[in-house]
Amino acid sequence: MEHGKDKGLNTRRIPDPQTIDEPLNKKGCALLATAVVKTAVYDWKRRVDKFTADPADNKCRAEVESIERFFKSEWYSVLQSFAPEQIPVDMLFTLKSAEPERFATLMQARQKNDQANKSKQQETEK
Repeated sequence: MEHGKDKGLNTRRIPDPQTIDEPLNKKGCALLATAVVKTAVYDWKRRVDKFTADPADNKCRAEVESIERFFKSEWYSVLQSFAPEQIPVDMLFTLKSAEPERFATLMQARQKNDQANKSKQQETEK
């Protein structure tokens, strides 16, 4: 294989905001990045509310945790770099600061869910 050639479909190229020259493209990337993050925040809030209403919902808990992993991911960092004025570096900290009650009820729901899952596992083992 020649040096510099793409080694296959698994190769990812993460865009670098510094390499985008045209102002229109930069603005478009910033708008898109902001929209993606706003959608993730909206989805996180909806899933948290659903999960706190029904702590036995393991699927909903998994969705909340998936969105939280996104907020800690490299991809989130890339999106944040396109619009640093609009997108906070640590979204979970920002959400926790802005909505402490929602975070408190989320933690309580996680504890209830953990206890229920542990009880189910113990019953299964008997």
